Amino acid sequence: MNPEPTLADCTVAVFGARIILRTPRRPEWFRRVTKIALALFLAGYFASATAGKQPDTRNATVRGTVFVHDSGGTQSLVAGARVQLKGTATLEAETDERGEYVIRAVPYGTYAVEATTTGFKAVRTLRVASEEVELALELKPEAVTTSVVVTADPAETRRPAPSETISDKTLREAPNVNERFESALPLVPGVVRGPDGHVNLKGTRNTQSSALVNSANVTDPVTGSPAINLPVDVVASVQVISNPYDPEYGRFTGAVSTVATKTSDYEKFHFSFQNFIPRLRDEGDSIRGIAAATPRMTFTGPLLKDKIAITQSLEYRFVETPVNSLPAFHRDTKLESFDSYTQLDFAISSKQTANVSVAVYPQKLDYLGLNTFNTQESTPDFHQRGYQINVQDSYAIGPGGLLSSQFSYKRFDADITAQSNDPYRVLLETTEGGFFNRQRRQTSRVGWQETYHFAPWKFAGSHQFTVGLSYEHSHYDGRQTFLPVENLIVSPISQGTTGILELSNKGSDSYREFQVAARFKLRQSLLNVSYVRSRAFGDLNDLNQFFGNLAQPVIQPDERGRLPFDAPNRFLFWGSIAAPWKLTVVPVFDLHTGFPYSIEDQYRAFVGPRNVDRFPRFSSFDLQITRRVWLPLHGRRIPARVGGGVFNLFNHFDPRDVQNNLASARFGEFFITSWREYRGKFVLEF
Repeated sequence: MNPEPTLADCTVAVFGARIILRTPRRPEWFRRVTKIALALFLAGYFASATAGKQPDTRNATVRGTVFVHDSGGTQSLVAGARVQLKGTATLEAETDERGEYVIRAVPYGTYAVEATTTGFKAVRTLRVASEEVELALELKPEAVTTSVVVTADPAETRRPAPSETISDKTLREAPNVNERFESALPLVPGVVRGPDGHVNLKGTRNTQSSALVNSANVTDPVTGSPAINLPVDVVASVQVISNPYDPEYGRFTGAVSTVATKTSDYEKFHFSFQNFIPRLRDEGDSIRGIAAATPRMTFTGPLLKDKIAITQSLEYRFVETPVNSLPAFHRDTKLESFDSYTQLDFAISSKQTANVSVAVYPQKLDYLGLNTFNTQESTPDFHQRGYQINVQDSYAIGPGGLLSSQFSYKRFDADITAQSNDPYRVLLETTEGGFFNRQRRQTSRVGWQETYHFAPWKFAGSHQFTVGLSYEHSHYDGRQTFLPVENLIVSPISQGTTGILELSNKGSDSYREFQVAARFKLRQSLLNVSYVRSRAFGDLNDLNQFFGNLAQPVIQPDERGRLPFDAPNRFLFWGSIAAPWKLTVVPVFDLHTGFPYSIEDQYRAFVGPRNVDRFPRFSSFDLQITRRVWLPLHGRRIPARVGGGVFNLFNHFDPRDVQNNLASARFGEFFITSWREYRGKFVLEF
């Protein structure tokens, strides 16, 4: 696993430098290729939409359960089973914790239905000729033969890349302090939130793992970090793929998180509204202002019945997050953002579907990097402006072929500004002055994919062939200014008037994992338990320490060691419990080894081996309880979900900062922990 720098190799000056990086304007051949590709895409789109006699274009919803019978005849529902419909179109879904599946926008016709899970299978034929179709599927053991097999190459028997999927039901019912889909990723074994707050997938840095939304790349073209905010209500599922060796993931160096959004409802309108009551700010024994206001609204429904449907979700966020090791009234980061997601779905024919989505996500974060040792006055503000347009088209060809086309365009601009122009000073216990780094960058990315899935070929088994091509171009125009950094302790050693940092692409990381996981199904309840023994090791310096959103004032020589998010032992338990009185109880318990850190001397040089000391053991228990209710309103019954959650129920000390300087009187002390926090939940659903 090799870290791949986003920018070209370069040499930069450190102190008192002004850096201007540009990529050349798009050449003439690029503009011509883009125009030709777009013309071919549109021509094929309209030709396929108008060619031949139009078949029945009505659509249906197929739903049901997947179950097994034990030797005593007792029926048990199966979660996580894959259900696939193959016919004029190929559609699939996965059963939720209650063994239920739903497949929407199914064109009328005849389908071969297949449900599978490890060692079990069900095969049926289904005629879809009405708007609602129910089909229960009983899994039975697959045929097993006893034999001795000799293979020349063990790689020939490799299994598909392992993956874990988080359903929309889990996103809706599990405790989620930020109410973001990415905040639920640590429910996957091997995925941890590091001490910097970033989510790390299977031993990869936040800038190495890929983020996809509907198969479109949504990372920042400069840093490589995920750079999109989606209202969680539009997310159908989130999948983490551990080893994405398939060609479609070949351009990434680490694990992949891929998000699928919900298909708009072609039949009726639905509306939800929540978080319309702001949270008050508690300062000691008094209430001071608003701590957070995060109203969110989502609706979906038909624009032209059975033909065109729309989903629109809007979310405003104002959140103040305290750093409890700093003085009151000077310890909050402030986030303000507005997220909009619009999706149009088209049922063009029984063979062709398409969708167009537009995501807009401006954001302002004051006091980026605020912690025990960095005051509000010395931290920068981060502003982003971004949007992404994605167009997809799927056309069924013959009995089982499928042509998929996709075009995406992403624009992402970001600014880093200081609180003042005062000289930046690094002291032993704190920092002073205005932040030393200013940034202003404009980036964009154009992506185009064409993929053809051949019908399954039956010869000595079943074989599925896929061919395709992809094209991606990123543009970067950025300016960075680095002002002098003053240190009372040590002066930087330089050659002439500047120091030199060299960027290389020869670094490497490694991740090893041993995982034991179990899933228990108890009637309508589901419990997940896992233990992961892992080792994340590699080069400790990377590109984003200098060119990232939060540049580091002191860069030490590169060394290899445990990565900052390494957690060798992790125990994770979570589940969805159907409790009495129709309550849904979702507990999440996360216990893992503390993260590593290094020790410095008074000259800010590292002492001894890197990252061998560790934070205290991390332990967190979160809980959310919800219930679906019906509220009377003008003679009608309005559905709603009510409940509440508690985070860090046992108020465990989980610090995020440590004084690692030997010259400090507070050496070895830990700071900043999450308080026990209560949240109410009230969602109106029409």
